[in-house]
Amino acid sequence: MKIQAGQRHGFVPAAIAFFVLIQSVAAQFTFTTNNGAIIITGYTGSGPSVTIPAATNGYPVTSIGNAVFGGNTSVTTVSIPASVTNIGAFAFASSGLTGISISAGVIGIGQEAFISCESLTNISVAAGNPAYSSLNGVLFDRPKSNLLQYPAALVTGNYSVPGTVTNIAAYAFYLASGFASVTIPINVTGIGQDAFAFCSAQNNNYLQVYFQGNAPALGADVFFEVGFDYGVSVYDIPGTTGWSTFSSAVGSSLQSLNLWYLPAPQILNFEPSFGLHPGGRIGFTISWATNASVVVVANGNPSNPVWTPISTNVVTATTGTANFLDPQTKSFKQRYYRLQGP
Repeated sequence: MKIQAGQRHGFVPAAIAFFVLIQSVAAQFTFTTNNGAIIITGYTGSGPSVTIPAATNGYPVTSIGNAVFGGNTSVTTVSIPASVTNIGAFAFASSGLTGISISAGVIGIGQEAFISCESLTNISVAAGNPAYSSLNGVLFDRPKSNLLQYPAALVTGNYSVPGTVTNIAAYAFYLASGFASVTIPINVTGIGQDAFAFCSAQNNNYLQVYFQGNAPALGADVFFEVGFDYGVSVYDIPGTTGWSTFSSAVGSSLQSLNLWYLPAPQILNFEPSFGLHPGGRIGFTISWATNASVVVVANGNPSNPVWTPISTNVVTATTGTANFLDPQTKSFKQRYYRLQGP
C-alpha cells in the first residue's frame, strides 16, 4: 500500500478504519433490504456481546427480525442502535440475555420477544420512547397500563404490580423465579394466557398471589405448572367478587383460595354497592375480617378535624364484610366518610 504524505506507516486512515469496522460487524448477521431499510434476519457470530450496526450497505438497520437470537444461549448482551424501530417476535426467546436497553426509537416489540430468558434480570427503556416504558427492570407499555414482561431472573422478593396496570400480558411472568409473592392491584381486569406458567417462587415453593380487587378474567393456563406442581395460593379481600369463576378457570393449579385479612378496615369503592341506593342514600361495603365492630364517621368538610360517628357495623367472621347505608344522606350537600376500628 502506498503511503501518502502525512500518513504514518502502520496506521489506517479513520475513514477506512470505520469502513472495516462496519464490514466486520455486518458480517455477523444475515439481513434483507426492504424499501431502503435493513432487517436483521439472523446472527452468525459467537457472542457473548453483540453490537447491531446502525447501518450497512448504505442503508439504516431498522428491524431485528423474528427469532434472530432465539435459543442462542451464548449471547448475553446486545447493543441496539437508535435506528432500530422494531423488534420481532421471539427475537431473544430462550437466549442467554442478561439485560437489555431499548432505545427511544423502538415502537414495536413482537410477541414473546424475551420469553424464557432465564438469565434476564433487567429491561430498561429510554425515557423518550413513545410506545414503551420500564420500571425497576420490568417492561410496560408507555402509560404502564399493560405489564408486558417481567425478566425471568429479576429478584424482587414480594413484587407489587403498579397500580396503573389494567392488564397483565400473555407470558408476562413465564418461567420467572425471582419472587416469593405477587400483589395484583384493583385495576387489573385481565391476565393473559400462560402469564405465570412455570414460575418457580423463591425456595421452589408454591406461588402466593394477592388480589386487591375483584377476580380478573383469565386466559388459558395462566398458572400452568407453577412452582414445580406446588401450585398457586390465591388471597382475595373479603367482599370482592368473581372467585368461583376464577377458581374454575385456574383448575388443578389452584392450591388454595384464602381470604386476605387486611390490618385495617376499608371501604370497597369499586364494588356495585358503592354509591347511591334507593331512597337517595349513600352506601358501600366495609371489608375486614376480625369479627369486630367498625364505626363509620362522616364529615361535610374534610379539613374539619371533627368527624361525627354515624353507625357501628359488625364485620362477620364468615364473610369479612358489613354493609353500610347512610340514613342522613339527604340532609347534606356533600359527605365524606372514614372508618374507625375498635
